[in-house]
Amino acid sequence: MRTLDAHFSPKLNNPYERHVFRQMKQESKETVDQFVSRLRRQAENFEFGEQLEENVRDQVIDKSSSLFRRKLLEKGKTLTLTVAQDLGRTMETVAIPSNKVHQHRLFRMPALLAWVQY
Repeated sequence: MRTLDAHFSPKLNNPYERHVFRQMKQESKETVDQFVSRLRRQAENFEFGEQLEENVRDQVIDKSSSLFRRKLLEKGKTLTLTVAQDLGRTMETVAIPSNKVHQHRLFRMPALLAWVQY
């Protein structure tokens, strides 16, 4: 029975699974934590071994917004996946209140909106 199970169980294509991993990017409404979770789930399909954290971190750097990428790269050698997630959470928390301010009806006035964006 085990022999049949082993024979008929689906085989993963490691090069393809790594390609899918490398193509993954952060979606516009996706938090850094959600993106990291998706990357980790995809990485379960092949072996990164001890380099899992480093590869997930590099993918977060490569496939995130340019502002976030710049902030991550400023960290240099001290950047770990944990530091990247902490920085992402901070940036997301700061972005939420500023978005709510711009949604206020006062900020929908064209002249004021142009001044705020300046």
